[in-house]
Amino acid sequence: MFNVRLGGIPAKMEGVDISGMSSNIFKVFNRYVDAIVILPDRLLLIEAKILADLGAVSQLEYYAGLISSSPELAAYVALPLELHIVTVSADPSFVSFAASKQINIDIYRPAYAVEYLTTLLK
Repeated sequence: MFNVRLGGIPAKMEGVDISGMSSNIFKVFNRYVDAIVILPDRLLLIEAKILADLGAVSQLEYYAGLISSSPELAAYVALPLELHIVTVSADPSFVSFAASKQINIDIYRPAYAVEYLTTLLK
């Protein structure tokens, strides 16, 4: 699943009359993870970045904490959770830091992303 909103109804929306509407209408205020992969033995949260940055680490840590309060994911809460950052480029110190937080770094270099990265570095 891509761009998955996490968490329940935002606290600022609790008590608002939503008669005739889905409670999910208020989830537009919630944060979202780039992708979730549900496997039989684990749940993967994936954040994608052209350039790996420290913000991705804290995003994934925050998102991991929202899984248990996401009604749509209730059936998968008991599964072990794996955190992944998919990136075109990551330096060794970043990879080491992410690993210390139990976050996997996956390098993916499609041609369009390499071209974009090249233009950024000019």
